[in-house]
Amino acid sequence: MATIFDVANYFLAFQDSEQDITHLKLQKLCAYAQAICVSLLDRPLFMENLIIRSDGVISPDLFQQYAKFGDLPLPSSNLSEESAREPFDDECKFIIDLVHAYYARYAGWYLSNRAKCDFPEKLGLNGIIDLTDLKEAFKNDPLVVRFRDELPDKLSKIDFETIERNLVDESCVLQALNV
Repeated sequence: MATIFDVANYFLAFQDSEQDITHLKLQKLCAYAQAICVSLLDRPLFMENLIIRSDGVISPDLFQQYAKFGDLPLPSSNLSEESAREPFDDECKFIIDLVHAYYARYAGWYLSNRAKCDFPEKLGLNGIIDLTDLKEAFKNDPLVVRFRDELPDKLSKIDFETIERNLVDESCVLQALNV
């Protein structure tokens, strides 16, 4: 199974100058990827824990690794886009690409504010977010609703090359997914 650092490297490998990824933004992208994956595939994307804090959902592991960058853009992954995709099966690649296309266009502060609503404190009453509770919380998320019943069919029709070339453009991703 992939780690949260594999997911982080995936997002960082596709980072461009128009969509810098800060530590705050990376935290939220990974949290959304986990939530969408658990909700659509009924399995986690990574096993590391997510927790709820006063400033929203975070991964303690990512925090230790990237907090030193503060509000500065994180350096791109030293992995190629192809290498960054290797730890994932097609379903997980689809989820991460979808999360990137949908959420990466937003600033970290916006995602942080949004995540406070999407990841309510009740998910982490004991600190660690329970995956069953996370799945329940995201069952009505627009991306989950849109792809819940169609995911197996969509995976057989995905044009991953188009998604990879135009990952930052959601309309291109949706076109490549034939939706």
